Amino acid sequence: MYGEHMSTQQDTTRRVIVYLATLERGERTRQEVHSGSGQVRINTYADFESGKRWPRSKSLRGIEHILGWKPGIIDQVLASGVDPNSLELAHMRGKKSLGESKMSIQDFSDTEYFEDLPRRIRSLERLRKAIPQDQYTVAASDDLGGIDLDQIEDV
Repeated sequence: MYGEHMSTQQDTTRRVIVYLATLERGERTRQEVHSGSGQVRINTYADFESGKRWPRSKSLRGIEHILGWKPGIIDQVLASGVDPNSLELAHMRGKKSLGESKMSIQDFSDTEYFEDLPRRIRSLERLRKAIPQDQYTVAASDDLGGIDLDQIEDV
């Protein structure tokens, strides 16, 4: 996808970073976000955001700058091995440590859980869009230990 071989998690992390970049841009056009920035070419930014090509480190610093992200955060995220689905704009802005994310529901108080729920829902929505709907079938269910009709007992 990006012209180099990488692990599935690395690829997923890059896609999430791109997704967060589009969230950060919001309603502004790419041109509006880019205007006045001599640090990265508009085509480089467009290729990054469309997933066409992954930029070099120098261009990544420029992208971080125009988005208002913490300098070096993209490389930090990629090197951290953090669960891509736990990434938030707060991480990219440097407002939240990469080690702060909680993975298990039991780690949350009720208040924290409800505050984290929108992120979890967005994460599930991204996964739902990424997985073709026709991949799960009755046959797949049987392969995964589904039940046959003759196994159902009458009561």
